[in-house]
Parts: sequence; C-alpha cells; structure tokens
Amino acid sequence: MSATAKDWQTLRLNGDGRTLIEASAGTGKTWTIAALYLRFLLEDGRTPRQIVVTTFGDAAAQELRERVRRNIQWALNCSASSTGTESVSPQEAWLRSRWADCDDVREQDQRRLLTALAELDVAPITTLHSLCRRILTEHPFACGMPFSIGQLVASETVLEEVAADQWRHLQQCEDEDTLWQAAQPLLASGRMKLTPAWLRQQIAACLKPGVSLPDASATAQRPDLSWVPRVRCVVEGDVYLNKTAKLRRFLEALAQYIEDPAFIPDGDTLEGWENAPAATGVKKAVLNAPEVTEVLALAADCATPARAELEAREGAFFSQLADAARQQMQQRLQTRNQLTYDDLLTRVHDALVREQVAGTRVLADALYQAWPVALVDEFQDTDGTQYGLLDAVYSDAQGASRGRLVMIGDPKQAIYGFRGGDIHAYLRAAARASDDDRLTLGTNHRSSRPLVAALNELYAACGHALTDKGAADIGYQPVEVSDRRAKTPYRVGNDVCDKPLSIHYLASCPDGAEERRRLALETCANQIAELLESGKHRIGEQPVSPSDIAVLLPTHHVIAQLRGLLRERRVPCVSASRASVFATDTARELQILLYAIANPGAIRPLRAAVATRLWGASFDELREWADDPVRWHGIA
Repeated sequence: MSATAKDWQTLRLNGDGRTLIEASAGTGKTWTIAALYLRFLLEDGRTPRQIVVTTFGDAAAQELRERVRRNIQWALNCSASSTGTESVSPQEAWLRSRWADCDDVREQDQRRLLTALAELDVAPITTLHSLCRRILTEHPFACGMPFSIGQLVASETVLEEVAADQWRHLQQCEDEDTLWQAAQPLLASGRMKLTPAWLRQQIAACLKPGVSLPDASATAQRPDLSWVPRVRCVVEGDVYLNKTAKLRRFLEALAQYIEDPAFIPDGDTLEGWENAPAATGVKKAVLNAPEVTEVLALAADCATPARAELEAREGAFFSQLADAARQQMQQRLQTRNQLTYDDLLTRVHDALVREQVAGTRVLADALYQAWPVALVDEFQDTDGTQYGLLDAVYSDAQGASRGRLVMIGDPKQAIYGFRGGDIHAYLRAAARASDDDRLTLGTNHRSSRPLVAALNELYAACGHALTDKGAADIGYQPVEVSDRRAKTPYRVGNDVCDKPLSIHYLASCPDGAEERRRLALETCANQIAELLESGKHRIGEQPVSPSDIAVLLPTHHVIAQLRGLLRERRVPCVSASRASVFATDTARELQILLYAIANPGAIRPLRAAVATRLWGASFDELREWADDPVRWHGIA
C-alpha cells in the first residue's frame, strides 16, 4: 500500500475518518503515537480525557502513558525556551513553526500543555479490556449489567473446570445423550480421540470470539445397496488387486459406507477414494476391466459428499459441545458473581450490537461524545469482537465514520494471530481508511544497516507475499534504515560485522524429526557458548553478554530442552514457562521457611529453614551451630 502522507506532520487528523499507520518493528510506532497525541492536543484543542489510547498489556500501557507525559513536558520546556539556531529535531521544528512570530499561539499551547499534564493521570491510556471494564462500570444500564460487575477471573480457570465436567459427562452419559450420539461416529472413524487435553483444546477453540459452527448435520445420498456385491467382488480374492495394495482397505471401507448409514470414513480413506481412479495396486491384466473402473469411479464420486457429511457431523458435535460449555461457564460465573476478561469485551460489544439492531445509539453516542479520538496500538492483534466494538462507536447511524480512529500496527504480524488477532478483521478495518489517511513508517531505527539490507535482499529473492491469499493481502515491504546504530556497531574482533544475517544449512540431515531437533538445539547452544567465551563479539565497546542474546523457539518443550543445554554449558538464561510458580525451588524454600515460623518450638524445621537460600546462613554457620542446641533455641 502506498501512503499519501509523507510523515506524521502531514498525516490528516482533523475531521471524521479512519487513519491507518502501518509500521514494521523498530520504525518508531510509540514515538509516532506520542507525536500524534501532541498534535491532537495543540491543533485540535483536545484534552487528555477526550483521547483514548489503547495497547496490549498493562505494562505497555503504563510505558505509553509515561512516553506521552515526557513528550508533553518536553514540548512545554520548548515553549519556555528561545528559538535556537542550531539544528533541531523534526518535532521541535514543527513546534517552532507553530510559534514563529505568533506569541498568542505559543501562550495558548502553553496553557493546553499545562492542562494536559494536570489531566494525564486520568486520561484513558490503557488496555482495551480495562477500557471496557470502565464502560461497564459507568454505563451499567446500557450494558445490561448490575452496578457491581463482580470479581474478574481468567477465562482459562473457568474453562479448565468446564472441560473437566464435559469430560466426566462424556465418560458417564447414556446412549440417548445427544452429545454422546454426535461423538460416536467421529470416534469410530478415528477422526476424534477423546482425551481430557484434547477436549479442553477443542472447547477453547470453539469459544473464541468470532468462531461460528454449523448447528445441524448434513446427510449425503449414499449409493444403492446393489453396489455392495460389485465392490466386494473386486476386493475379495487375488483376481483384481495386488496382495499389498492399500486400495483393498479403501474399497472395503467403501462397501461398509454403502451398507451402514452410521459409518463415517476417516481422512486417509477419503483421500484413498479420491485417488482411486489412478488404479494404484490394480493388476495390469485387469486394469481396464469395466467391473474395476466402475468401482474405482464410484469411490471417487463418493469422496466429496462423504467428506462434506463428515465435516458436517464434526460441526454438529462441536456446536453442541460449545453450547453446553458456554452455558456451563455462564452459570458458574453468574453463581459466583464473576466475569472473565473476555466477557469485558463481549458484554460491551453485545450491548452495542443490541442497540444498533433496536435502532438506538445511546451507548455508542455516549462513548463517542466522551472519547471523540482513539489511537489503537498493536492494531494487528485485534479480533472481530474488538474491531466491531470500535467500529460501532466510531460510526454514525448510517455507518459513516465519525470522530478519528487511528489504527497503528504491523500487518505482517497479523498473519500469526498473536493474542487472538484476526487477519480478516485487520484487512476489513484497513479498507475503511482512505488513501489520504494512510501512513507507512518505513525507516527502521533499531537495527543495523547491514541487517536491514540483508532482510530486504532476502525477501526480494524469495518473494514479498507472506500469505497465499493473493498479492493484495499481506506482504513484506522493504524498509529504509537510519544511522542510529552506527555509533554502537556489532563487532567481531576489530571488524564491524557486515553480514549479520546467517542461515545455517545442513547438507546431510538426520531422518527423524526428533534427531534433527536435537542437532539444531545442540548447534545453537554450542554457538552461543562459543560466542560468549571467545570475547571477540562486542556491541560498540561492550562485550556481548547473555542478556543481549534472544532465541525464538516454537514450543515450551523445545525451550526447556535448549535451556538445559545452555545450563550444561554454564550459560545463564531465562525463559518463558507455563509451569506453576508453586513448583519452583523458591516456592519450596518459602514453604519450608513458613512451616518453621508456624512451628517455633520444633528444631528440625528450623534447621531446614536456616539451610535455605532465603534464610541465607552459610555452611560454616550451619556447621558451627550443629552441636549447639542453645544457639538453635536462641534463633527460635
């Protein structure tokens, strides 16, 4: 996409509309948000109470608030200083141009900046979940909520309980149970393996916002029963098929499919039917025999309707499963007076949808009047519910844009679905921004010039498209690079690293996936250890330390494997983990310490507590106190 606006200064912000800012990593998204915030304060006369800024995560929101605060304070300091002749930053040049030969504008901006600093603590710079919580609290009647929204809980906690209940239900239910009946053909076909972990995963996927499932199963018209003996004639004996032919199993399943209306073939069988006309496994002497070619053609004809029936039955099962799980979750939450974080979004979204259907705009109009401007950071990670909520507020009754909704994100990240993001929601939102309301941040300020050049060259060679949905969707756009990193280049020895992008290729690769993974992890661990031990690698003048190195891996299991390999090589490392904090060594030591405190007269627990790292006693102290009961009683 080409942007009409050259930079943040020329981007149109006045009037109604949608603004789209697309930015790769390191191109200054946060800086741009702070600069645009300043423009809204000074050019439009907005106050911090009127400007919503959302991002993902409380820590990111707090960091963004402080960045905005520092920028406002910096602008206020500029307004109090005289114009200098030395070179200034683009933002300072913009401010100086506003105040050139016009003291009234400077004084007006000073008043607005002082007011902004005073109001910033109550400004809605937060996460979208926190914003929705505020909406539910301030507009309970419009949202159909009680005055107190209750305790907030993680949806995963309730989901675990519901999944466990559904698992027990399916283990104990009778044949007349509709959910059990829907599961039977799928279990028999091998398409579904009913385990607690699998069931929890499927319920979580079904309950995601925007997921729609069919509510009824479809039945395919199966061939006449007269086909059964003709199929079995080809299958039985060694006249038509080779002894080891997989086709034999596929045709046996075809006969069963015609005979038994409840039989559902698995995916492997369906693929075998689709490929049956290739006659793989048919003896050459009877390759063109009519009785063979007709049966093979029948198998191919049955594949498509059978696959559709299988998918419909799967959809019917998952619809029933999702309905039952959703009902149980709502009952539990209502009984406990609880609300999940996802409910914060869906309650506000549903309220806006209800009033739109009813032809009223009470809640949407109230939110728009309070917050006529919104800047949404990390917009690529929004889902359909989140975008639907924003779209309802910043659209009038006829669907035209009102206010100014600024969407900032990296479209390349949208394809990964981080934080539940939906690429289709992103593309739908991006289409609402006109060419005059688009800006691309195309200069990387974080990486070195050789690395950016290498990535541009890589995508130029392998193609810019990142999806298979057409060239008009998401693609890699070459970026420029600033010289900010030139002062601290990456050096190997005395030479600046001019080829920072390395792709490791192994000509002779092991056959097994587990062996390949082990080899890759060991190579990675060895390279990191060698890099740190050599002392040759430096960033500027500082040697590379473990905290300078990041490794991205696909799963927590693989992360744990690499962590073990690095620790074997005495490389300190930290990693994200889903393990419980109560399973750590620190938690165990804390438990020992608290037990000793709760039992002050017991010497053995006290000795164990003193030996922990939390207490901090040295080995010499422990040895000195070992035979001194008076000392132990003194500690107790």
